[in-house]
Amino acid sequence: MDNSQFKPGPDLFKVKLVIAGKKYGGVILEKSSVSLYTALGDVYERTLERLNRFGDRQRVKNRTLARKILQQNENDQVDRKYEEHSQRSIETECFK
Repeated sequence: MDNSQFKPGPDLFKVKLVIAGKKYGGVILEKSSVSLYTALGDVYERTLERLNRFGDRQRVKNRTLARKILQQNENDQVDRKYEEHSQRSIETECFK
C-alpha cells in the first residue's frame, strides 16, 4: 500500500498472492487498484484461472514427456528388430 502525507495524489493499493506449495509452487499473482477491496476482488477473480492454467501447463509437460518416452521405446524396438533381422540374414548367408 502506498499512502503518504508527503506525496499528494491518489493512493495505490497492491495485493500480492504467492503460493509456495508442492502442487502449485511458484505461482505469483499481483493486482493493484485505487481501492483495497477492488484489488482484493481482482486477485480473487484471477486466482482460479491462474491455478487452472498452471495445472494445464504441468499436464501438457507431463503428456509431452510421456509421448517422448513412448516414441523412444518404439524407436528402440524398431532398432532391435532391424538388428535381429540383420543378424539372421548374416547367419543364413554364412550357412549357404
